[in-house]
Order: sequence, then C-alpha cells, then structure tokens
Amino acid sequence: MNTQHLSPGISIRNTIKANASLKETVQHGTNSFPIEYYDGHYPDEQFINYLHWHEEVELMYFIEGKATLQIDLNTYIVEAGDLVITPPNVLHSISSIHTYPTQTETVVLNLRLLKGDGDDIVTSKFVNPFERGELVLPVHIRYEILSGTNLAEKYNQLTTALKNKPLGYELDVKATLYAIFAELLQKKDYLATGIQNYTSTKAISTLKKVIEYINSELNHKITVQSLATLAGYSEYHFLRFFKQHTGVTVGHYIMSLRIESAMSLLLHTDLSITDIAMDCGFESDSYFIKCFKKIVLETPHQYRKKRSTLFKKR
Repeated sequence: MNTQHLSPGISIRNTIKANASLKETVQHGTNSFPIEYYDGHYPDEQFINYLHWHEEVELMYFIEGKATLQIDLNTYIVEAGDLVITPPNVLHSISSIHTYPTQTETVVLNLRLLKGDGDDIVTSKFVNPFERGELVLPVHIRYEILSGTNLAEKYNQLTTALKNKPLGYELDVKATLYAIFAELLQKKDYLATGIQNYTSTKAISTLKKVIEYINSELNHKITVQSLATLAGYSEYHFLRFFKQHTGVTVGHYIMSLRIESAMSLLLHTDLSITDIAMDCGFESDSYFIKCFKKIVLETPHQYRKKRSTLFKKR
C-alpha cells in the first residue's frame, strides 16, 4: 500500500510541506497518472494550510474534526462527514478549530487525467470549462446532504482503489471520477450550500499578487509600504484589506511562512540555526529563536533534535 501522509495540510507543531510557495508546485501522482491520495490525521495539533492555489482539483472528506475553509473570498465551516471540492487555480486555505482532533482523506488530481484527445466532447463540454472556472460545481457538501446521494460511496470506492492499487485500478479510478463529477453536475442545485461562486475578482487578483510577492521575497526584508504600493492602497487600507480577506495580519502571515520554511530546513538540512535564520529572513538568530518558540512552543534546537530522534526510530 502506497499511502501518502500529512500533505496537503500542516500541523503547525509537528510537520510541514517543504514548499511554502503560494502557488503549490508539488507533483501529485505521476506524469502519466496525475492523481494522489493523502491521509491526514492530526489528533491533538492544529491542522492548517495557509492561503495558496494550485492547478489541481482537490477533494477532501472530513472523517473527524471541524475546520474553517476559505475558497477565494468565501468562508465555510466544515464538519465531520462533509465533502469539500476545491476547483483548480482558486485561492484557498483551511484551518482546524483547535479543540477538535482532525482526520481527513484527500484526493488531489490534475484534470489532464480526465481529458481526451482531439474533439473529445467530455473535455470540451465539461473538463475545460471547469478548469477555466466557467462551469461551477458545488464546493462544500454537508453531511446531511451528502448522505442522500451516492457520492460518499463513490468517494470511498475512489480512495480504496488509490490506496490498494489492485490490478486495473487505473480504470476504476477514472470511471469513478467521471461518475462523481457527473453526479456533482446533475445535482449541483441540490448539493450546493452557501455561496458557491468562486469566479475571480479584482480583490482576489490583488491578493494573489501580494502573497506571491511575499513568498518570492520571504528571505528579504518586506515592508508594509512595498506591499501597499503593489496592491494600490494606502498602508492603512492595505492592512485592513489583507486582514479582511485572509483572517490574519500581514505580519502574522509573513512570520508563519518564515517559521514553516525554517521547520523544513531544520528537518531536511544540516544548516546551522544561524544560517537558517538568515535564509528565512530573520534579522538575527536570537530573534528567530524567540519567534520560533512563540509559535512552535519549542526552540529550533529542540524541534530538530526531537524529530531527528523520531525519524531514526522509524
């Protein structure tokens, strides 16, 4: 069984994806079969994935827990038994409500998997419009609605095939995906809850531009003035704009990304604490250690030592 764990989410005090870029560049599956299954289990730590986007579709089923989901500028409360379908190329983030343990099953796929060659009608009529954001499907399907459909059974069939990989599972996976998307399309008015429109707006475009800049300059000094100028706002209005649409201050967002990057370097490199502090945009290693401990509740040295011991035991 080749089950992937703990991506596409972050446990802020446990593990982290190596790539903290706004636009995710992780390859899911293979070039010839671009789909992957992820099992996420976070018993006592906050599950959080900051605002980002990717070219793939993401289907996430909540087995346990409660979380706040943001897709573009719309916010949803997701609970156990709910299914979330994140379209390609839209800004989204998710964070668990800390008092709830979280367990999820996620399937991430590139729509190339569902496209045919030439004048394939499925591609031209459904897949391409969905990829461009012209065909709108339900984003958040609540448990009480999901239970009245065949979607839960089909999703279970999909994840079982991806986990166990029996002979011919690729056929089963593609057939099941077509069946899932057909039911989503046929019953979209019944399935939809809350705001389902994720069409791009000027605010979303501005937000993407700002966060992309933050990520590209993460190891350099980033000023509110430079971000406000990029967004076309005064500093005061920019700070309000960013907090309104992300739920966090710009300072907290930048700090969180820097700490994430540092966590990855601590686990996957032999760089010194001082070098990691400089590489992640901190002015000094003492300030880095102070910020790291405030967020992770451990010093960088304690974090590295504890995880290194854990990996050796495995």
